[in-house]
Amino acid sequence: MKSDVPAEHAAFITDGILRSFPVPMSELPDLERAVMHLRDASKRIAPGQPLSRQPLSDLDVSVEAFIRGLDLGPATTDLFYTLVAWYSGADPHAVSVFGAIAQTAGFGHSPLGFYTGLSERFVGGAGVLLQRMIDTSGLEVRLDRLVTQVQQNERGVTVRTRSGEVINAESCVMAIPTNVLRQVEFSPQLDPRKTELLAEDHLGRAYKGSFLVRNIPRRPFTLGSGKLHSLILGYECEDDTCIMIAFGDDKSLSNPLSREEAEAAVREFFPEAEVLAVDAHDWCADPLFRGGYRIDPPGQAIEFVRVMNAPEGRVVFAGTDLDDSVWRNWIDGAINSGGVAADKISETLSRTRSAR
Repeated sequence: MKSDVPAEHAAFITDGILRSFPVPMSELPDLERAVMHLRDASKRIAPGQPLSRQPLSDLDVSVEAFIRGLDLGPATTDLFYTLVAWYSGADPHAVSVFGAIAQTAGFGHSPLGFYTGLSERFVGGAGVLLQRMIDTSGLEVRLDRLVTQVQQNERGVTVRTRSGEVINAESCVMAIPTNVLRQVEFSPQLDPRKTELLAEDHLGRAYKGSFLVRNIPRRPFTLGSGKLHSLILGYECEDDTCIMIAFGDDKSLSNPLSREEAEAAVREFFPEAEVLAVDAHDWCADPLFRGGYRIDPPGQAIEFVRVMNAPEGRVVFAGTDLDDSVWRNWIDGAINSGGVAADKISETLSRTRSAR
């Protein structure tokens, strides 16, 4: 792992105004109330315990409901919605605020922790970690096998792919994005509540692009209600350019690879900026994902992980989309979910083998 350099120049857009500080001086008391409200709500969460086993359903609400009664000024209100948009990659007016509260709990109950936590990365990229996991796992990895059917009975599980391949096993872990899980035919059928929750795409429409930029301040950071939610320094290049990591949603750029649209979005924060190149993957258009990481509407964030983590006979579900911890939607959440799924599979195999 290596640590990032700290930001030196910040730009914010709140209440339609470009600022060097997130809110005007007159709203500093509002900002303090909002930050303390978020911190206090996060302190109700025990980070080391599954979220669905804690009495937190009253926090699984909209942003509007969560900040109602705080009497926040327009810039502070805008900032709070932007923070949720940055976290969710979705319309902050439509999503549950619970994920942002849980993330705050995960970072030591610190609202600032979400920003300061984005300061380390894998040397060589996450692909290096993935390859090391494959090399040391002792598992067989088969690519380009699109699963279409999962059948199970008292003897085991049969998985069929689009190409006609048949795989038999004693048990099965399904770890595919939940927006495409409904495309797999299960026999017997899944629990009706699972089917209901998987019937429509979730709200996460995150956009994450890499922009090669010049003519911007040294080591910048942005947050605001512009086309993009945030820009974070990725790498400083040897010339006068740098790579900025852009966070937004599917409405940020009509074409995720458009240099012109990216430049217009960056110039909302830094008017003299030039975007020289853009790289991004359109997860929303990708038929194997149909969106970014899972984001739920109010009232479903806790219920979804509770329902989806219940085994279906010899089949269990895993993945960061349904991790039952404060690290849902992070690599940590995927690892945690995988460990939980492995334990469930071990229990299932132990039970079925002893019954023979």
